[in-house]
Amino acid sequence: MGSLSLLGLITISQYALFGGIVLVLFGWFEKKEKLTYAGQTVFILSGLFAMGILLTNTINFQPVEGAAIPKEMKILSLLKLMVWFAGLNFVSIVLRVLKTNFYKASLIVVTLAALCLFFIAFNLLQMPVK
Repeated sequence: MGSLSLLGLITISQYALFGGIVLVLFGWFEKKEKLTYAGQTVFILSGLFAMGILLTNTINFQPVEGAAIPKEMKILSLLKLMVWFAGLNFVSIVLRVLKTNFYKASLIVVTLAALCLFFIAFNLLQMPVK
């Protein structure tokens, strides 16, 4: 896969994370649950997008000897984290549906994890293309 399409995959993931974070925080501060659900749905859809990329083996890389980790491997690890993040987000939605007291704590964890993933994607975009 070319470097342009790799950058496209990272950019799509980053914009999805940013949009989901904005929706979750705005819905939380304004006490609008539908916006919070919309943000969490964006997170789950981005995880499904990442799972689709992982299952179809879209990203190919050549093994490199040495200490440097290739950019493709870092992108694969970001996509795997996105899949795990979607699972965590699904658990948070289930906690909301069950009306447990742990929903707010899980929403905080989901938002912090989304911020971490956003900055991981940002750092991947800053890496030079070889």
